[in-house]
Amino acid sequence: MQAWPINKVSIALLCVLAVAGCSKTDAAPESSAPAPATSQSVDSGAVTNLIEAQAESAYRTALEASNSAAETLGLTELWYDASVELVQVLVQDPQSKRFVFLDVLEDANYPVDKNSMMPARLLAELDGLIAGGLDQGSVITGSQGEFIITNTIDLIKYVTTYTLDADGRIATASIIADEELLGTITYNFSITPEGIQALAAG
Repeated sequence: MQAWPINKVSIALLCVLAVAGCSKTDAAPESSAPAPATSQSVDSGAVTNLIEAQAESAYRTALEASNSAAETLGLTELWYDASVELVQVLVQDPQSKRFVFLDVLEDANYPVDKNSMMPARLLAELDGLIAGGLDQGSVITGSQGEFIITNTIDLIKYVTTYTLDADGRIATASIIADEELLGTITYNFSITPEGIQALAAG
């Protein structure tokens, strides 16, 4: 299976939101389209994933609302590293039906599909956590309007906190690995100037 064709900073950010584990030894991609890497094995001493029923239901509702908005209004994902430098852009254009990934640091762009965008990507991750059952992560609520998703990838514990906008859609993400901030993401339900740039480059 192909790895994401991006730099090391972006690899760390994408691993936490990949449906399955992200191997440190992934080979270079054979084509331009990013895809999640292969899943990891489960240790015999694994414990059951913590999935709060109310959190799972509310989080799924927020993701479905995000998906509906993306399909009608568009979606621009802006990914920043820990120093708040923009490192990548993902854009969904409902008019042209195009999905584009822009690596800002490498000045490279790739066509992707709907499964690479936040709503589908996180719904798949959620389903994987529920189906996985053991020693992978958790889905719980934090402060009002926040969801905390934990995912263990290559023995590294990633904790992502998602906030909602006034319309109940996913608005931001803050990603921590081993208690260190990796980066943040903002989700804009429109085609921002950065999204226009990505579409033009693609």
